[in-house]
Amino acid sequence: MLREKGLEVLAYEHKTHIKGVKTVKGSLRGVINHNDYDVLFHLAKFSHSNTIGRFLKSLWGYFLNGDIARVLKGRKLVYFSGSLVYGGGAADERSPIKPVGFARFYFLQEKPFLNYKNALILRPGWVLGDGSWFKRFYLNVMLRKGFVPIYGNGENIMSLITLKDCALISIKLALNCKIGIYNLFSEHWKQKHFAELISDITGFPIKRVGFWEVLNLETWEALTHSLKLETIRETNHGFIPIREYVREILKRYGF
Repeated sequence: MLREKGLEVLAYEHKTHIKGVKTVKGSLRGVINHNDYDVLFHLAKFSHSNTIGRFLKSLWGYFLNGDIARVLKGRKLVYFSGSLVYGGGAADERSPIKPVGFARFYFLQEKPFLNYKNALILRPGWVLGDGSWFKRFYLNVMLRKGFVPIYGNGENIMSLITLKDCALISIKLALNCKIGIYNLFSEHWKQKHFAELISDITGFPIKRVGFWEVLNLETWEALTHSLKLETIRETNHGFIPIREYVREILKRYGF
């Protein structure tokens, strides 16, 4: 999308291959050593498979992001965080930080940028795309086990936004030189209603999944937390309906 606007894009490629743009192989440390850019889109997160590992990785990320903030020297930073930093209930950009799930660790990595004068910090809700949480916790379960899962009681509110909308808004805000914190979402769905939509499209039955089938506290908290994300910002964007986007994704898998 950046290239479509006539901009030169350089991507730092670590484990995942990035097609269609010029890339530099290496880790996030390369951002510090390579200064040939005007705007840095920072989507990287340090993670691990267990709680202790996540803490240690996030501590490393905290110090590394501090180094990045220092070498930016006033250049634009677009940092992608997440809405789990707000905990549950309802939250806009002024709400207190009460991290749950993975955000207990990820917020530590965000902290070095909170006082950076030229930072645009984006906190999207559930980013809906053909990958990430949707593929792991819905598509894969459906394709392997033949049912649509509901995690917990299904009453939790999910603040959803499509991947395409998330990308378009982030680029628009960056190019318009916006700074500060922006919450990104388009629609609020109860998890059980989201599962019912998938079930109606695919014909798969719905089945409730309990904690003992997930066996990871941070994952369980992320899947079952209830947050009605709000915003005090104006983005002037026409959002893709969630219902249509889910149908489009599932169509690629033959549904």
